[in-house]
Amino acid sequence: MLDPKTIPQASQATTASATEPQARDDNVASDTPVSHDSNTSNLVSARTAALLKKKAMVEQKLAELEAELALQVANAKLPSGLEMPSSWTTEQKTSHVIDSANATVKDHIELLHRYNAIKDIGLGLLGLVAEQRGVRQAIVMEEFDLSAKD
Repeated sequence: MLDPKTIPQASQATTASATEPQARDDNVASDTPVSHDSNTSNLVSARTAALLKKKAMVEQKLAELEAELALQVANAKLPSGLEMPSSWTTEQKTSHVIDSANATVKDHIELLHRYNAIKDIGLGLLGLVAEQRGVRQAIVMEEFDLSAKD
């Protein structure tokens, strides 16, 4: 049976927790004003400088990628191998290049799906042969000059 002396009363529990220091959560906004001493302002300055440096690097990378895209668009040809019409605007050429690239990627993905389906069927057949013979599939693969990587 529980000893009533060892069970803290509600008033005792509330008093004990009220006197303990509260854990600070830096991720939660506080209504209390924060003092801005030199350490805080140095921290803010360092963070701002780091963000500005990162922003400059991202802007530089963006400029490089835009220049590369412009070069690719300028050298691009129609799927037939002919030059793009000179009457097209840069936006039309860029749109055509991106659409053409997306179509190529889509075609490659479709071919990979077909390849994987055929490979799965082939491995299934090898498994059936191995099961019929009562040997491991690796042995049957060796007989057909196939490695585990194939």
